[in-house]
Amino acid sequence: MRTYTVSFFGGVAIGVLAAAFWRFPPQGSGELASWVQAFGSIAAIAAAGYFPVRHARVQEANRQRRLLSTISQIATMTESELKAFRFYMRTPQEAADYRFNGAFSRWAALSVQVGALSVYELDSVAVRGHLLSLGQSINTIEGLLRQMPSGDSASGNNPWYEETRLELDLHLMAIELAKSPENMGPFSEG
Repeated sequence: MRTYTVSFFGGVAIGVLAAAFWRFPPQGSGELASWVQAFGSIAAIAAAGYFPVRHARVQEANRQRRLLSTISQIATMTESELKAFRFYMRTPQEAADYRFNGAFSRWAALSVQVGALSVYELDSVAVRGHLLSLGQSINTIEGLLRQMPSGDSASGNNPWYEETRLELDLHLMAIELAKSPENMGPFSEG
């Protein structure tokens, strides 16, 4: 609102000055200096209204780019960890090894990183959806790790492993969407 008001009144003032300059041209160097000062004052007022608003827009665009970059990096780390989890799901013993070799701490760290981002700071609804989907994937994987059968009850015929593989594939697709820049909205280029 402030930009439009300043621009409108600045435009009116410059129009009035131009009409007055045309109707009453300067007769000497003193009058010419007065006209130059008048035009300069109007230009300074217009610039004082425009530049702070433009600077705020540039800062917001940069903040959005940083947020999108952070989301993309978290999605890449999540995808890498999810692929490792999927790889270790071949046998129950490998899955148990993955679980007990720091899997909980890695997924918890990703969960904390996603939780630290504010969904409401993002402009694009699509990006908000991707961030929420990424967080849901991370929480689901943490839940799957907690539900994983222990080495004693794990067998190759346990249906949990096949269901988990299918669920991991679905989450991989969701994370791929969250990671791709073309889905990140207007601030993704660059």
